[in-house]
Amino acid sequence: MCRHTVVDLAQVFYATPRAMPIDRLPPSELSRLRRSLLESGYQLRDGPDVDEKLSQLRGMYEPYVNALSLYLYVDLPPWILAKEVTDNWKTSAWGRISGFAATPKEEVAVDDHH
Repeated sequence: MCRHTVVDLAQVFYATPRAMPIDRLPPSELSRLRRSLLESGYQLRDGPDVDEKLSQLRGMYEPYVNALSLYLYVDLPPWILAKEVTDNWKTSAWGRISGFAATPKEEVAVDDHH
């Protein structure tokens, strides 16, 4: 379903599919992704046949995603982050003003000016 959506969007924007200039999921990153999923409790199939099937599936949509990223001037994210990051919405000034904070209550400073 997602591939169909990406293809349709590429057609709407007249974004011609383009091959990826580099492999976004080289073997080292695929291993890291697999470890992360296993640590999260997922059971995965393994082996060259599985890796080939994943490569084929990626080949069906990545040229369209690449075309859209170039057209929209948006960098494609990595498959797996190098480190944990805090979402922008959790660090906004609005969060501090409204009292909505991403930190637990015990970490929020108490205001004794009541």
